[in-house]
Order: sequence, then C-alpha cells, then structure tokens
Amino acid sequence: MRLTQSLNGTWQFQLDPDGTTTVATMQPTHTIAVPLPWQAAYPDLQAYSGYAWYQREIDIAPEVLTGEVLLTFGAVDYWCEVFINGVKAGEHEGGYTPFTLPIAAWLHAGSNTIAVRVFDTLQTGNGNQRHPAFPLEKSTGAPPFGPLDIPHGKQEWYINVGGIWQDVTLTAVPTTYLESAHVTGAMDGTATVHITLSGAAPAKFALEAAIVWEGQTISVAHETIKDARQHITLTLRVRNPHLWSHNQPALYTLVVKAGDDERTTRFGFREISTRDA
Repeated sequence: MRLTQSLNGTWQFQLDPDGTTTVATMQPTHTIAVPLPWQAAYPDLQAYSGYAWYQREIDIAPEVLTGEVLLTFGAVDYWCEVFINGVKAGEHEGGYTPFTLPIAAWLHAGSNTIAVRVFDTLQTGNGNQRHPAFPLEKSTGAPPFGPLDIPHGKQEWYINVGGIWQDVTLTAVPTTYLESAHVTGAMDGTATVHITLSGAAPAKFALEAAIVWEGQTISVAHETIKDARQHITLTLRVRNPHLWSHNQPALYTLVVKAGDDERTTRFGFREISTRDA
C-alpha cells in the first residue's frame, strides 16, 4: 500500500549569487511558498539569474523505512541538485518535466532534512532560438547555463519561472514497486499494458492487471514473476468496448498490482491513423 505525503508549503530559502554556498554552509534567512516561482514570491527577483537554495524538515516514521521512499518533484526550473541529510541523492535538468528520486538509503527515523540547490537563468529576449539560423547550443548538463543553453518555448508569454514551481510529494512504497504502468487501448478491445518495476527483485511475486468499467472488473491478466525482470507486458481484452471520442470520452480504469504495490490510471480505447497520405 502506498502512503503519499505532500511537501507543499513553506520552505526555507536562500539566494546564492556567487554559487559558492554548499549544503553544509547554507544558512537560509527567508522563507518561500512551494510550489511557486521565486519571481512570484519576491518581485525584486524578477530579473535574478543564478543559484538559490531550498530547505525543509520532514519527519519519518520507523515503519516507512521498511520499504522504499520516493521523492517526486513536479517541476524545478531549470536545473537542480537534491540533498537528503547533507548527502546528494540526485540531480535533474529541465524546468518542465517531473522527476522522482528513491531516497530511503539516506533517511532515518525522526527528523530529516531535504535541501534543493537550483540554478536558473533569465530567458527574456531569446526568441531567436526558434529560428534555424540560431540553433540551440548543446547543453553541458551542468550550470552555469547560458540563455541559449536552455530550450525556449513560450516563456516570454509570462514572467520568468525559477525554482520549485510544481508540487513536491513523498511516497512510501514496498521494496519492489511499480515505477510506471502505461496502457494503450486499441479499437478491437485489446489493451496492452507496459509495466516497469523498480527496487529489490524478490525471488517470486504476483503481478496483476485489471480493467474496470462502471465499478465492475471486466478483464484480468495475471503473471507470476520468477526472475529479476523489470519490464513486463500484459495483454487484456474487452468485448465490444466503448470507444473513446471527443463527443463520448469513454474512460476505463486500469488497476495494476505488483506484490503489495498498486497503481491506478484511466484510459480509452481509440486509434489514430492516416490513409492515402
């Protein structure tokens, strides 16, 4: 069973214009709401380019540490490093994409500290990146990023966005857990489910996928996993499926169970194709 806790709320905040502050030397003197761009929290930071630090404390119950703990950021603009109790747990580049880090190895029962070091650069006036004569420079994968290092879209339609600007969540999962479950529904009623497992690989455990329509289970597929496979594909079939369309967006529920873990998603039976093109 998954237990999820929101880490949205008030975090400690510190600017680092020179990029010299470390997780050991940071001394936050301000607070900031998460999720929220620092430009929205502090109007005087509208034109700020550089580093900033976020920090908050979390309490971890002993029973949570019997499995894995996943820390998920909806988006951090643009690049960040994540530290758990002073130890680097991972980093991410890309201000619009979510990412998840397994962090149980650095947690202990009681109070724990999460710190996030963020780098972002001002994007105003970079419209020429959309012209083929001005190709996007190849990113080095580490700051400092120049304005032309960062993919440019519609950022100039609104204020610059820097920092933790989407939700942050903490999720306790079993030692073997479902990283993802992606389902594709075809018009003939076939549902193909691509499952990715992460964590420890037990000697044997049960995997199940079920399709639910209006509260009733209408199709089930089972498989017993006896090896360390991480990627499994299951196929389910629904007779005379209700097809998805914009006029009648029929949505089914897919429930996937792997050992003690479970994930749910909704999907539709539809296909998109071209003819005589």
